[in-house]
Amino acid sequence: MTSETSQELTAEIPEWVSKVRAIGIDTNAVGRGAFNLAQLRGLAHQAKQHGAMEIWIAEPVIWEWADHLREDWSALNQARSRLVAAGINEIDAQPTTVEEALEFVLRGIKELGPHVKVIPIEPVVVEALKDQILVRLPGERVTREGRAVKNNKNEKSVKTGAADSAIYRAYHHHSGNKGEAYVVLSSDSDLAKAHNSWGVKDVKSFKSTDALNKHIFRMTPAPDYLVARCADFLQGEVGNIDLTSFESPNSLIGSIEEERPLAFAATGPKVLLGLSNAKLDKVSQIVEAEACILTDLYGPEVTRDIEGEDYEVTGTKRLYSDSAVYIGVTFQVDKGTVNSLAVGAVRHTWAIPRVETAWDDDGPLAVFENLTEVPGLADFDWPVSFYENETTETLVDGDALELDFSGSAADDWVLTASYRGEQVEVVGTNMNDGLQLRDYPSIDNTIVLSTDSKVVPGHPSLAVNALVMLTPKPR
Repeated sequence: MTSETSQELTAEIPEWVSKVRAIGIDTNAVGRGAFNLAQLRGLAHQAKQHGAMEIWIAEPVIWEWADHLREDWSALNQARSRLVAAGINEIDAQPTTVEEALEFVLRGIKELGPHVKVIPIEPVVVEALKDQILVRLPGERVTREGRAVKNNKNEKSVKTGAADSAIYRAYHHHSGNKGEAYVVLSSDSDLAKAHNSWGVKDVKSFKSTDALNKHIFRMTPAPDYLVARCADFLQGEVGNIDLTSFESPNSLIGSIEEERPLAFAATGPKVLLGLSNAKLDKVSQIVEAEACILTDLYGPEVTRDIEGEDYEVTGTKRLYSDSAVYIGVTFQVDKGTVNSLAVGAVRHTWAIPRVETAWDDDGPLAVFENLTEVPGLADFDWPVSFYENETTETLVDGDALELDFSGSAADDWVLTASYRGEQVEVVGTNMNDGLQLRDYPSIDNTIVLSTDSKVVPGHPSLAVNALVMLTPKPR
């Protein structure tokens, strides 16, 4: 890094950031509560580069990660037994005890370096237990379903919160009660309530690594040329990404906001169809992004009850072809060259239960919103309305991508994409079924999408992505 760049970065850092010497990790902040060594490794590298900042992991976080890992191993063993019965023997049996899981987690943390510290809870454990027993924040009563108790007389409940209290208290104690010296990575709303209850006002918290990257590591949008190099590197490694068994929010049940995860297993080849939201940490030379990976998934059957609510059919499984898995990825770069890749948590899974549909005039937008995930097209601006025939042309990797739209978004339409001598069509067919009546005098209709793409026949809204990402540059 040049001194000019260093001075530029220093000038941008707020005073409160310069005081932070550690990041405390909560269980749910990394890997959606699961032990994710790849994500921790990237975070540890960034912390070390930013003024030798420390990573603090309280003992209960390690214990919870170990317990979740044991559960994941158990689930993988169950899936493995079915695969072995089917004649697939590539997956090894996993350990089964929590002691083995704990040893695995501790060994992984130790490998991250001496600046990643395990924080003991012994100095604060009495107060943490009192928080739970006396129901002081973050202690609370919850029902067996995990909901907070609203009426103590009518609902059977248990007391909880000692682990959370021990984590938060351990970090503050280890800082010497200097809240400005550390931040906490946690998506738990009880953290702020606990700090307010204890009179701790100077500890900042962040709900995700994205927020941490923005405010602490001061990451900025990665330049297009570097995103393209990261995409090329990932294309060569995408087949090695392990999606043998994972859970994620999905399109089949609930919503992204509700985050009702289902368990999936990839069964087919993996194809990279997008790399978006790429951010660069100039200090540690890390690029973080979200990859869109196409594969076939084996997962639970989801159906709809008479009231229109989606639910998982217990004990049933089915294949979801051409599913899009959105996963966090981290690249280590050096002078513009990509050296390594680390895969983080799956953020969302878009599986198509039967045929892909859209509401009314949203069909073309579904295609073009996906297209902005292609490197170089993040700022691609499509026409606002599709009520007339229109042709749009834009450059991708030095070659023209032509998009020819004919028909109407409110009726039948055809989108033809041409790139490097190859073509693909996406067709929207209006079913005129009036399935959704809005509050104002307008009736929505279902638009069924179809495509002639041989890569994504079951996921037409990704057909243009496949055309651009997979058509090689002419020699």
